[in-house]
Amino acid sequence: SVLIAGEVFGSYQIALSRSLAKPGMGCMTSSTADVDFDVGQSVKARLEKGLDIVTKNIDRQMSDATMLQKMLELLNYYLQVVTKETPFITFYSHSLLSHYMKYSERQHPNELCGSLMDLLSPQRLHYLESIESRCISIKDVFKEVKRAKELHKVNMDHQRSDYDERFGMKVAEPDPAPKQEKRTTDAFEKTCLAMLSVLEPFFNMLDDLPDTWKNDIMKIDDAYIERLRMQIGSAVIGIKAYNGGGPRRAAFVGAESVGKSSAINYMTSRGVGEPFMFISSGMGTQLCCFISDGQREEIALGLRKMTGGVQDAIQKMSEDLKHGRNTKIGRLDILKATKPYDPPGGTELIDVPGIKDNKQLETALALSTATSIVLCVAGSPDKLKNQLTSGSLRFLKPIVDRLEHRLPILCLFTRDVSKAEAAAKQNDYMAVMKQYFPNNQVQLLWSNFHAMDNQQEKIRQVHKFYEIVNKHAQKSSDPFEIFLSLEGTLDEFADKVSSCLREEYQSYHETFGSKLANVHTSVKKAIDDICQNNQVQEELNTNPVAKDLQQLKVGQITVFSVYMGNTTAKEAGKKALTHQELLFEVRLVIIQWLLKQGKLLYKQFVGNHFNHIRDFCIPDKGGRWSRSTERRTERSWPKNHMRPTL
Repeated sequence: SVLIAGEVFGSYQIALSRSLAKPGMGCMTSSTADVDFDVGQSVKARLEKGLDIVTKNIDRQMSDATMLQKMLELLNYYLQVVTKETPFITFYSHSLLSHYMKYSERQHPNELCGSLMDLLSPQRLHYLESIESRCISIKDVFKEVKRAKELHKVNMDHQRSDYDERFGMKVAEPDPAPKQEKRTTDAFEKTCLAMLSVLEPFFNMLDDLPDTWKNDIMKIDDAYIERLRMQIGSAVIGIKAYNGGGPRRAAFVGAESVGKSSAINYMTSRGVGEPFMFISSGMGTQLCCFISDGQREEIALGLRKMTGGVQDAIQKMSEDLKHGRNTKIGRLDILKATKPYDPPGGTELIDVPGIKDNKQLETALALSTATSIVLCVAGSPDKLKNQLTSGSLRFLKPIVDRLEHRLPILCLFTRDVSKAEAAAKQNDYMAVMKQYFPNNQVQLLWSNFHAMDNQQEKIRQVHKFYEIVNKHAQKSSDPFEIFLSLEGTLDEFADKVSSCLREEYQSYHETFGSKLANVHTSVKKAIDDICQNNQVQEELNTNPVAKDLQQLKVGQITVFSVYMGNTTAKEAGKKALTHQELLFEVRLVIIQWLLKQGKLLYKQFVGNHFNHIRDFCIPDKGGRWSRSTERRTERSWPKNHMRPTL
């Protein structure tokens, strides 16, 4: 709310930096014409002498506190008025409600409070028409996404028409399963982040909703929460996994060391088996990995690109997760890998980690984005039955039954089954699958690539695989469609959460308003100090700009010492370049000084007004708060954490 002060000081910086370009303030302008430049002096010596004169001139101008004093005075008069207005009080109290819940009240879990911090951010509250009735409204995000969808469609149409013009091709009707190049623009990524900024906080709060909220105010049951969790989680995974691929995804599941990653390597190299997915004797993949065709081999964690090869990156991340070294990975994080392999129909593949009890939700969410399940099998029908009954695949049936749509299942024999055995026991395998998945379409395919005699047979099996999975129904992977399909559901849930906050924290808002009375007293005192006691001038005298400018050494500027080959040039040849370089350096020092000075003055004459509000919303429970280091003490705040500031 009061961060408008930052904008005021920013405007002051811009105005000053512009004034430096005017004659009389630059370090190489007519104001320095009285400097005695001897012909024999080097560029460095002449500029050092000029810099000394400029330093004195700038210090004389900067030491005048008139402008800063007037700005601070104006800002405090503004605060004196606005902090008494009801819209400001409502806005400010709602933006700090989640902080109060987390640090002062401490009766709700951190996950719930953290989600509310994201949803009650000042940036989001700024767009709301009625904060009191619906403090958590997401209509603005859906409007933004709808506009971005139309703009994205126009851009893609332009790109297609440019391509057709360039190659002299006639514009044809779009193919129902087009192969698209990866076209991730900044605008598209920004829109995806806006979607996730709503979806992820809602998903994270579902497990921590208080019983009083669910039963007394929201009137919802566990089935409603489970359905909402699957819808939101599936949308998050779909948005993060989008890579411009086709309308079908085949999800590979199976027991540990069954050969999932090996099978994927064959499917993404036309039967050659090129190394791509990480392979290990145990549970190699620890995180769902979405694989699609791309111009080059790359890997990303959601929307963030990673460095290095795909195999190395997956191996490192899997090792870190296995040993608990990477704690920043959340339940909705996925890997996204690409390589050029041109799959028929643009079908994407999903490498799903081994199914464990504590990973059922993650597995279900990954499968919810797929159009078919590929169950990798190694061993006899009895072994498969034992795995589905009480072994490593015992959670697969409840996960599949949990999905909204019945996905077709392809049994892929990847290890320990010969071609003859697969054909002879086909009915036995099918009987086991129908026993556990009676409502799912099931097919069998022998794909033990290590047991195949020649390369042609491997290529045929890869073609058969894609032929089978591409017959299944399509599913949109467009992030815009995925997000917009949840508009009604999310709007209803946001309204329920708003009702809970409105009913439970009415007294908080009343207390918050009374605390602002202390702010008014502090603001009045600051106005008196600024106008009468010359404290602004004293602050400027304590930290003059000349002190910072004196640390600027001409010889340390890059342009004065350039290393080329085995020769070091101590002086640049063109005087204009050295003059301009020094002018840039002086401007940078002045702006850095202004930023430092602005923070000090802001804290003293503006920020301290709101200490009463901070102590109410974010109290120092331990009583040993260190103002010099601004760190939580061992008793009051967790070690190595900063106390939140307002």
